Amino acid sequence: MSQGKAGWPPMGLGFKKLGEHMAVAAEGIDLNRPLDAAQIAALRQALLDSLVLCLRGQKLTAAAYRDAVRIFGPQAMQTRIAARHPEIEEIMILSSEDKDELGDGKRLWSAPIGTATTATSRCHAR
Repeated sequence: MSQGKAGWPPMGLGFKKLGEHMAVAAEGIDLNRPLDAAQIAALRQALLDSLVLCLRGQKLTAAAYRDAVRIFGPQAMQTRIAARHPEIEEIMILSSEDKDELGDGKRLWSAPIGTATTATSRCHAR
């Protein structure tokens, strides 16, 4: 990641390598709050540099999740209507369970980023 210059990464935001070859966890960020340009740039660069970016400990509504992952690029509407989130059409629910009735986090939200003409990434949240 681009580090070493003054003010980088932005104050409060840090990154911890999770593997020898790829994957990094962002620390000190709350995706429920608006991000400034420096934070957005740091998160994008971390994803580009590490291929996998983990944003742990986030408590997000479906709408907040959709808004948060928009910093990585445009989102596409989910085409599998049966798996589409009931309120947010950009989110597909990936689950080994039909419903999260127990509140144990079995639902996994997924929002593809990009279009057919751009590189596509996928963001997941539990």
